[in-house]
Amino acid sequence: MFEPKPLCPHEADALLRKFYDGLTNRAEERRLEAFLASPHGAAAPYEADRAVFSLMAAGRAARSVRGAGSALSRLAVGVAASVMLLVSFHATSHALNPNCVAYIDGTRYTSTDFVMGQMSQTLAQLSPSEEQLTVESQLQAVLGELCQQEKGE
Repeated sequence: MFEPKPLCPHEADALLRKFYDGLTNRAEERRLEAFLASPHGAAAPYEADRAVFSLMAAGRAARSVRGAGSALSRLAVGVAASVMLLVSFHATSHALNPNCVAYIDGTRYTSTDFVMGQMSQTLAQLSPSEEQLTVESQLQAVLGELCQQEKGE
C-alpha cells in the first residue's frame, strides 16, 4: 500500500485550514491524523486540533458500535419511551383527578367527607373542650408555648 510522505508543520497548517473550510477528503484527514499523532503534531499550537480529531474518532467509533446493535438500541429506546409515557399519563391522571385516600385502622377510605369526619372525631377525643379544634387553633397552641419558652429564657 502506498504510504504518503509525512506532513511537515507548514503543509499541516495549510491542510488544517482546508479541513476547517470543509474541503478535505478522507485521505487528507488521515494524513492530518498521522501528523497530529507525530512528535511535530504534539506541539502546543496543535492542541485544539488534536482535540477536534479525537472527537471525530470517538464519533466514528460510537457510530460503528451503534450500527452493530441498532435493532436492540431501537427496542431499548422504544421501551424507555413507552415507560415514560405510562408514568407521565399516570401522574397526569392523578393530578387532574385527585383522590382522598386514608387508612383508618387498616381499612382504606377514599371519601373526603368520611375521612374529614373521622379526623374531627379524633381531634375531639384528644381535647374534650367545647371549642372546636382547627389547624389554626392547634398551631396557635404550639406556637404560643414556644413563644412563652423563648421569653422565659
